Amino acid sequence: MFAIYTTTDGDDEYLELYTGDGEPLASARLWAAGDLTWDPFFGRARLVAPFLALDHPTSEEGLSEPAERAAAGQVPQSWSGDVTVADGEIQHKYGRLVRIVLPAELSLTLRRREVVTAGLELIFDRSLTHRRDPGGAPLRLGPGENGVLLVGDFVRSTDHQAYEVAYWRDVDDDTYVFYFQRGAHDQLVLKVVQYDN
Repeated sequence: MFAIYTTTDGDDEYLELYTGDGEPLASARLWAAGDLTWDPFFGRARLVAPFLALDHPTSEEGLSEPAERAAAGQVPQSWSGDVTVADGEIQHKYGRLVRIVLPAELSLTLRRREVVTAGLELIFDRSLTHRRDPGGAPLRLGPGENGVLLVGDFVRSTDHQAYEVAYWRDVDDDTYVFYFQRGAHDQLVLKVVQYDN
């Protein structure tokens, strides 16, 4: 067995365990206080916002007029995706997202789970972290709570390429669209961050 251990100049630590043949076993996130959170699926730690930023995604403003949006290759505001995350919660500690709890009836493929996880990591990092309760109460997901996440495939008219999209519809005006593609070893790569305020 062998391990890959990564740490940042802050308090974030990441661990991946492999068999001697290089097959993945488990991965986890750690914090300076010694807490360890095993990932619900291997590689989940790679979907944290700082790692997704390493791909240098482009940023763009979401347009409000349907025709302009279509010409810019942006998902329509009426887009519903294939998966709707309209319930669940985000557990946090030390200002970090610790666990995403989704309804048991929400059936997700591994690829969809990766996009949901990455989308919620990114929105927590950009917006939801500022709504954290000092007492540590989880952040609720839903239309009457903090917002809803839509996930699905979308082909942008500007480059005619397919993207896996996470569309965060915020309860206020902090709405984002994240466009992903797959890189080496099927790794999720963040390509475009669209701010829809």
